[in-house]
Amino acid sequence: TSRRELIAACFRGLNVSGSGYLSAAEMKPFGQHTGFGGTDQEWQAEFAILKKECKVSAIALKDFHRLVNDQSDAGCYCSDAELQVLLESLPSAEPTGGVDLGPAITKAKAQALAPPTTPTAPSQPPTAPSGPSGP
Repeated sequence: TSRRELIAACFRGLNVSGSGYLSAAEMKPFGQHTGFGGTDQEWQAEFAILKKECKVSAIALKDFHRLVNDQSDAGCYCSDAELQVLLESLPSAEPTGGVDLGPAITKAKAQALAPPTTPTAPSQPPTAPSGPSGP
């Protein structure tokens, strides 16, 4: 898994609404992972500052990429190992019970790593052939 894919998987894991943008509530687990320990109200204020520093009104994937790759004081740089821990800590990740899975990917991580799909219409059940049946 490349760093780019790992960052995208973390973003999708955080973006529980599927909106393509991280809300303050969706971004809070990332904040906690990077050391934030305040209240929800304090997080709202911190998130507003974060958006202002990033010069965005909402945190999209490209903004999240920039944030976790930024090693300046304005950024929230995370190593690949830290991103992996974040991904595994998200509610959608399956617990491993402390067992080192090595390169194995859990179902939740596989879903997070998979590109988004569009829903398809349900298929129609097969119809029985018309006409008399039997001899």
